[in-house]
Amino acid sequence: MKKLSVILFVFFLFFAAQAQQKNIIVEFNNIFGKEKIELHRGKYANPFGENISIELLQYFITNMAFEREDGSFYIVPQDSSYF
Repeated sequence: MKKLSVILFVFFLFFAAQAQQKNIIVEFNNIFGKEKIELHRGKYANPFGENISIELLQYFITNMAFEREDGSFYIVPQDSSYF
């Protein structure tokens, strides 16, 4: 969980500088079936009835695009969008 927090923090710093000091909010909803995922706590049943526990989530965030207030888009260059 600490690694995820550090990665997201770096992600926010980078895009905050790119967005000319405007706030950007990125939210990830981690869902398994219809349930919210709770790391190290929950037990979830897959479609075969097997119980699993989720210990770690990793994100690969690529190909980001942001819509400006005027409706145009800022597309992060591909060579700069792999975090």
